[in-house]
Amino acid sequence: MRPSTLMLSTLIVLVSQPVWGQEPSSEASMAECEAGDAQACYQLAGTAYAEREDPDRLALALRLYEQACDAETCPEACLALGLLYRKSKSGVEVDLERAFGYFQKACEAKLASACTWLGDCYSWGEGVKKDREKAHPHYRLACEAQDWYACTQLAHQYESGYGAKLDISKAAELFRPACLQGNQARACHHLGLLLRKGWRISQDLPGAAKAFRQACDSDYGMACQELGTMLLAGEGLSQDTSGAIELLEKACELKQYQACLQAGLAWEELDAATEAAQLFQKGCDGSSDEACARLAELHLQGRGVEQDPAQAAELFAKACEGRNSEACLRLAELYETGTGLEQDSKAATALCIRACEDYASPAACVELGKRKEAGLGIKADLAAAIEHYEYCCGAWQFDQGCYQMALHYQSGKGVKKNQSKAASYFDSACSPRLPEACYQVGRYHEEGINDQKDPVQAAEYYRIACDAGHSAACEALEPKSD
Repeated sequence: MRPSTLMLSTLIVLVSQPVWGQEPSSEASMAECEAGDAQACYQLAGTAYAEREDPDRLALALRLYEQACDAETCPEACLALGLLYRKSKSGVEVDLERAFGYFQKACEAKLASACTWLGDCYSWGEGVKKDREKAHPHYRLACEAQDWYACTQLAHQYESGYGAKLDISKAAELFRPACLQGNQARACHHLGLLLRKGWRISQDLPGAAKAFRQACDSDYGMACQELGTMLLAGEGLSQDTSGAIELLEKACELKQYQACLQAGLAWEELDAATEAAQLFQKGCDGSSDEACARLAELHLQGRGVEQDPAQAAELFAKACEGRNSEACLRLAELYETGTGLEQDSKAATALCIRACEDYASPAACVELGKRKEAGLGIKADLAAAIEHYEYCCGAWQFDQGCYQMALHYQSGKGVKKNQSKAASYFDSACSPRLPEACYQVGRYHEEGINDQKDPVQAAEYYRIACDAGHSAACEALEPKSD
């Protein structure tokens, strides 16, 4: 946890404590403080700050902390001042430059936690010009004193290459003790990521799962999601759908909204539409546009929720606004058919334009091409339609774009008929998603439309199409009677 997330009550405890390793004086007095006892000033400051609702007591606390800090024998007082001037809810007006100065003074006195804060000031540019390289030695000093948050920050620098030379092995070395000894959930999460990925270090899936588990037990949502994903796929662990869903739901509650989506999809696989809808709703209420789109589909079908096309349209619209291009296309379909809202071809076309031009969706660009070809909600323009198809096939290698180009070269619509080009485009489009394209390539080889007949090649393409459920391709594979 980053120190800035400490609650104000924790700050009060901090500033009320004596120098480490010393017992508090039972009767620290103002006289002792005025006589130069920095520790007495420090304790009295903590007592006064606890009553900070009284402006006079707050002013006294600041004066006593200043006095203790100036004595140069109580770096904790300097640290306390740094925290007070940094936190917006401390009762003191924020002054990041003053906070930086106090952290620097306390760090120079070898107070490890102050060095951590100083490193953060350099990392985030708080009170000083942002300079991650200058943060590095401060994190290192604090880490050597077993400030585990500082070790985590230092590891991040090695992991990212910002502030230190990229060194994944050293990052893992630092994340490991910060996780296992310091119980730093973020360190555990990143250790798990490195071990799971196995980039520049040995992959260790059981080790990754252990690190994720420790972070998840500390309510670190991203780690719960990672571990849930591993369990769902049986990645390095025995596949466990119920255990995975439990972890993903926990991550969802911890505001990892993609985990809500994942859990919902897992429930859908179990035909538990009601549970799926509840998870999709949580994800949609958060920041998962795909969860909104999945919930919209359930409302269209009336699965797990009341059938409500109008609600589905609203959810698709929300997902589309979040740059989910598939949701834009689904909403366009509803506009075109007048399902859940008033039929409007122009609105449907506008959604396709947005998803194609603004969201760079090849599927949307192909759909826009079809609408331009048919004149749906836009002036018919066959040449422009073909440009869309050609770009989607060439620039994005998108199968539907290649398929449309094949159809046009096969028929000669909008282009000069060319069976050689048609065959080439069908070949580019061939996949289990587009078995018709595979079937057409098979026909070209079988009939020798473009070249010599090649029954072996024809059978290979027919097999792909047949395996994808293309009945004509399956028939073509059957032995022919003489």
